Amino acid sequence: MRMNKFKAYYLTIFLSLFSYLESQDNDYYFFYNLNEGANLISFPLIIDNNGIESFFTNNNPNLISNYDIPSNLISIISEGEIGLYNNDNWAGSLDQISTTKGYWLILDESISFLYNGSNINNTTYYLHPGSNLIAYPYNSEQSINDILPIYTQDILSAIIGQNKSLLFHNNEVYGSLTSFKPGAGYWFISDDYSIFQYSNEVQNTSSNASNLYRDSNMENINQSIVQSIYFVESIFISGEENLDELALNIYCNEMIVGQRNWNNKFSDLIAMGNDGYGWTNDYCTANEKVEIKNNSGDKLHIVRGGNEWIANNYNIITLSDTDLGDLNFDNNRNITDIIIMIEHITEINTINNPHKILLADINLDETINISDIIINIEYILNN
Repeated sequence: MRMNKFKAYYLTIFLSLFSYLESQDNDYYFFYNLNEGANLISFPLIIDNNGIESFFTNNNPNLISNYDIPSNLISIISEGEIGLYNNDNWAGSLDQISTTKGYWLILDESISFLYNGSNINNTTYYLHPGSNLIAYPYNSEQSINDILPIYTQDILSAIIGQNKSLLFHNNEVYGSLTSFKPGAGYWFISDDYSIFQYSNEVQNTSSNASNLYRDSNMENINQSIVQSIYFVESIFISGEENLDELALNIYCNEMIVGQRNWNNKFSDLIAMGNDGYGWTNDYCTANEKVEIKNNSGDKLHIVRGGNEWIANNYNIITLSDTDLGDLNFDNNRNITDIIIMIEHITEINTINNPHKILLADINLDETINISDIIINIEYILNN
């Protein structure tokens, strides 16, 4: 169960700290209010000492907290590095906190702290093919339209945040990730080796912004450091394309691992995976098949796109309340469905309903032919 502790006297202390910082030379500060479990963050301020041994302690004058952070910190994970804190000692390959990287902070309870400094590292990022975990360098929330340069769609296919994501597809942008938050980290999914730099910050009315990073969309599901994204292009219900908002739940091992309201084309649905920490036991594992249902518990079949769970990657899918091959929508693949398919092949395009055309192409080769009929016959004989 997720703990969301933040006592009133802590709030008073932090408000006093804000007033203190306003009177100092520090130009930037970030306020982290983090959950028990996994939190995807970054530390973009340039400071004198980024060594892991002192970064989260009172020896770091740029980090202020009433919590003994190391005692609440199980581990800190970046792309390809991990730091483990146990018995007052750090172990693992991570020995420096980089201003350019994103990090998963794994905590055994909720904590809060301030991080402040005078310079932000807005650098050039050298991306490799696949997933790159990088920092967001500004101290104010910025719209994706303002902060992502115009060439982004040429080098990236998707960006994944903490239970939020966006997709670049056919010169359009889709998904629940609509802005970048101060002190957050993001997975950039690159198609090739490329160079990236955020656009210049758009100034707003506040020169210093705080980062309240508690995720209100994760009340019933624990955040995992491994996520698989399903961008739902279309949903078909009872032979027609659905145009209404629809609550979707995604499952592994009959356990709900993600939920989102589908409200337009390519809405994202994020499935949490088993990351080895206790909060995510029985969540998805690599290549496991996911199931999607509506709020009534009715299954929605993935009739286009992959249904395998792949960590920190994405699929574009189409959903239907009817399975592939069931052309008369009776929830039973039988001889009637085969007759409809044969008529389509012999009488040339007699299927006009786009939902039926979708269901008839069982082997997903974008044409209805004898192969689809054979697959349906084999299914009927075997069942």
